[in-house]
Amino acid sequence: MTIDREQLRELGGDRRQPPPEPGKGDLWQDVMADALRLIDHHIKYAILADMERRRRVGIERYGTPLQAHNGREALVDAYEESLDLDVYLRQAFTENPTPALGELYTRSLRLTADLRCYLEDQP
Repeated sequence: MTIDREQLRELGGDRRQPPPEPGKGDLWQDVMADALRLIDHHIKYAILADMERRRRVGIERYGTPLQAHNGREALVDAYEESLDLDVYLRQAFTENPTPALGELYTRSLRLTADLRCYLEDQP
């Protein structure tokens, strides 16, 4: 992936990527397998069910699950989704200022910063 400086300035704005093209595999299946293996929590199966529902939404909307090599910049999508996550968590924290929500919000901001740094450090 190569993102030039002009594209970096447009991140988070209204820069449109092309719609996904047919790619390879089913990334939701990969993520669900990873979650099954890596999440050691009593709500693991609820998360897997939520993932399957989101997978079906993508199939209904785009005709296919999320696939690799689909013509889009995955890290740009992740970064922009992360920006949205930040503001939703800030809303939740503002409406219910608990330490747990404050920690989730802080972790989200750090992930957003890490994604942006990663994008800027790409050759």
